[in-house]
Amino acid sequence: MSSKKTRGKNFTEQEEDVLLDLVLLNKDILRDKKMDAATWRRKTETWERLTMEFQAKTGTDRSCIALRDKYDNMKKIIRRLKKEKDFQSGVSCRCQNSTMSQNINASPLEDQFESDGKWSIYY
Repeated sequence: MSSKKTRGKNFTEQEEDVLLDLVLLNKDILRDKKMDAATWRRKTETWERLTMEFQAKTGTDRSCIALRDKYDNMKKIIRRLKKEKDFQSGVSCRCQNSTMSQNINASPLEDQFESDGKWSIYY
């Protein structure tokens, strides 16, 4: 039988911030694109050191694998959000260049049903 991976508790916003700060301090090593044994060894040592620093700063007992997985998931989310944003901005750019869109008022209208008024509708 296969052993299932037990689910850990969710990361708090403070833990995510600490993880990002530690990764940014070590970004030269962790984002290195080389694929040789020495680079992998350095990356592994850096992640182990980063885990100890993370545990000291947050007081939580997170494994090295959990931190790496969390960082990888955060990168995936950022890429997905960036792709969605690029797609949305690309659509609006194509519409603004057409002759029909020049005749239509392109200023945003406030949605009357939203209480904060931050949402906009473009026609």
